[in-house]
Order: sequence, then structure tokens, then C-alpha cells
Amino acid sequence: MAGFGGGGVSKDKKKKGKKNESKGGAKMKPKAQWDRYLKLNKSKDFRVAVRAINQDGSAKEGTKWTDVGVINSEENGYTEAAVWRQRVIIAEHASRLEPLQFPSKSRVEWSYFDEEGKDYKLVTSSSTPESLPDGIDKMIGFKGIGDPKTGFYCIYDQGRIVEDKKEGSQLSDKGTKMHNY
Repeated sequence: MAGFGGGGVSKDKKKKGKKNESKGGAKMKPKAQWDRYLKLNKSKDFRVAVRAINQDGSAKEGTKWTDVGVINSEENGYTEAAVWRQRVIIAEHASRLEPLQFPSKSRVEWSYFDEEGKDYKLVTSSSTPESLPDGIDKMIGFKGIGDPKTGFYCIYDQGRIVEDKKEGSQLSDKGTKMHNY
């Protein structure tokens, strides 16, 4: 069998382990969330960032927020839920972009940049609404900063990675420079 994923696991076995898509939910896939991000092109983008924390949950001394990409949500109504539901994808991408700062098993906390407050707003399980609408995963999207080493979130032209015309080297779709804070 040609193509991706012809692993031979029956559909019955795949359905058995399916999780409820509530606050914890099923595992999201980076490509699917990028596609959803693109479909929500009329929604406002929010920069999303992570920072390393200690085992006790406190921020490590001297750590700053590191931008990882941008999130959006349908009608801009689920910003915190978008960060919380996509936190695994965001943390995995941070590990890709900055493997020394965010090793794969490191503990992190997540935030988005609040333009009104001109600061990052921490997102936790308690800051996320208790009940989310059915199908929330299809109402939110994430686009990471392009990583040429792995090809994640990169734009290709004739098999070669090219600079995103809208994005520039490390700019969001709205032209905001991505960097550490």
C-alpha cells in the first residue's frame, strides 16, 4: 500500500481509545490545526509563547516568554481555550525551535500576548472556561514559526523551502516581529 500511514491497525482498535473532546480532549495534529488557522483568516491573530518553569511550577529565574507562533479562534471568542487546547502542539513546537531551552520533557507554561494590556497573559486550566462548545477543536487554529530544520510550518515552492511572503523570516501574518520577552 502506497502513501502515508498504511500501518494496518483496524478501525475498531483505533476507535477504542478515542477520548472525549472536552477540556482535556483528544490529541490534536499540527497540520490539521494549521489548516484550521488558515480557514479562520478573518479572525484576529494572537502571539502565543511559552517559558520554562521549575518542578514546583514557579517560573525559572531569568526566563522570558519565547514566541512560538500565533493562534486564532472563531469570532475571536475562544482565545484562552485556543491556547489551552493546543498547548501540546505549542510546547512540541517550542522544543523544535529551541531544543536547548525547551527539552522535550521540560515543564512549561503558556501565554498569549494581550495587546490591550501590552503584556503576556498566562493561560492555565483554571483560566479556561469550564465548558467549551462541541467541536471547539474546529473553531481554533495554530500556526508556528517556520522551522527549516524540520520543515514544520514552512512554505514550499517546487520542493524547496521559501520565505513566506506575508511572514518574512520570523514575522507573524500581521507583520509583528517574533522574539523573546
